[in-house]
Amino acid sequence: MSSENRPFTPLRARHGMAPRDYATRTKDVESHLHEPLWDWCAQHLFDIYDSILRPRLLSLVLRMDKCSQSAFGNATTKDPNLLLDMVDGLLQLGEFNGRDDPEIVWLEQMLDAGGSAWQVAPDGKSLIERTLDAEHAAVKLAAQGDDQVAADIHAAWSAAWRREEPSAVEAYAAAVKAVEGMLAPIVTPDDPKPSLGKIIPALRDKPEKWDTRFRGAETVDALADMLDEVWRSQHRHGGGAGLPNTLDEARDAVSIAVAVVGLCRRGFLERLDELTSDEEAADRAWAAELRRELDEDGAGDAIPIEKLFADQRASGE
Repeated sequence: MSSENRPFTPLRARHGMAPRDYATRTKDVESHLHEPLWDWCAQHLFDIYDSILRPRLLSLVLRMDKCSQSAFGNATTKDPNLLLDMVDGLLQLGEFNGRDDPEIVWLEQMLDAGGSAWQVAPDGKSLIERTLDAEHAAVKLAAQGDDQVAADIHAAWSAAWRREEPSAVEAYAAAVKAVEGMLAPIVTPDDPKPSLGKIIPALRDKPEKWDTRFRGAETVDALADMLDEVWRSQHRHGGGAGLPNTLDEARDAVSIAVAVVGLCRRGFLERLDELTSDEEAADRAWAAELRRELDEDGAGDAIPIEKLFADQRASGE
């Protein structure tokens, strides 16, 4: 959430006079959150333009016998946490314009100010366990655009942090799929069935074929090593001594996927143009001759050969 939308910190909390810890967050709907959440739900549940279908669908999901406003009101009075199910359902059923929709912003402000452990997901379609603002910004970068990779990032994040039955299996699988979808066009563009199991060896076999903004094959090797850990640690590939992945392991895999996809969105990794055999032989001959001349001058170690190559190509020689 941007700073301009963040609820204010109470005066007593700012001066260390708070009667309770304002940073403590709860997964339950406490009494102070009941009324504002009910008002938000009622407004969108019994919208004048959709006064029948949405309540009926939600009542089916929540296994309720009736779908009237009084029925929902009575149910949430008996079980305040039912409001969280209602909010989550309305986010999925409603026609909101993403997380920047004013109604979503207002809901998120209520949850944040009320000390809830839940927040609106980056795609605005569900409630998830509250995470850091920086993590949300990273997800927004990784999920920009309207492609399958963005959909996989949202799916992975939701499965890892959603309120109802988070799934380590779903989260891990979607994270791997997002990385594969991002890297395959760069690393194995001609492979009709790309996978990390193919992408990682391709990066390792000829790291000089790739470049990163950090410049150097070592960075490519480091990226391949990290991806290999994610790949081998997935339960379906025999990771974790044969035990199913824990939710924390899956969340770590999702965070790595978000970081890798976000970096690649910004052009961190690129495929270098491959030289023909004649061009490569000419480059090597030129480098050998230049090295000999530098050695004769006693300056053989003064200029890194990588810089000489870069300068030569930049000048078009």
